[in-house]
Amino acid sequence: MSVLNVVYVGPSLSGRRTSLMHVLKTAGLTVDLETLFTRDKHTFTWQIGELRLLVSAALTELSSRFVYEEVDDPSVVPRGRRELEYIRNADGILFVIDRQQARILHSLDRLERLRLEFSLRGLDLDTRPVVFQVNKSDCRDLCSMEWVRENFQVSRCDYIESVAARGIGAVESLSRLLELILSAPVQ
Repeated sequence: MSVLNVVYVGPSLSGRRTSLMHVLKTAGLTVDLETLFTRDKHTFTWQIGELRLLVSAALTELSSRFVYEEVDDPSVVPRGRRELEYIRNADGILFVIDRQQARILHSLDRLERLRLEFSLRGLDLDTRPVVFQVNKSDCRDLCSMEWVRENFQVSRCDYIESVAARGIGAVESLSRLLELILSAPVQ
């Protein structure tokens, strides 16, 4: 069975970790914050209809402080380089957006940073399926979904509204991303 690699991207406090924690619990894994924060990748099986999939998920913030971090020990790969490798090798990206008006520009900045990192490596973000998990839909002072759709776009994407703190939309977002990956034309 081959492994589908997905990466959770988004700014700090967007709900990436909380979403992945709900997904891992749904997959039957015992998850605590220590495990969630210390493991680079989380591998689990996922069922879509009759299809059973092996999924490897990684969390990344894509923050400039990680991208340019250097270490003295050559055997240690800096977190930023690991995160970029996860993104570069991802079959699909689950981008968690903080929908609050006070935080939406942080999410937009992360999307632009993601496009730039792909471009710098001769890659195109539009070649990857992306699900935009539009989080914090239970908060006040939200950007409209119309605005989100206009400003967060790639060629093959979908949008799922969520409230990660209550597990709403987290499982649906991953399932939709896996469906987009599986329906991708062979390149």
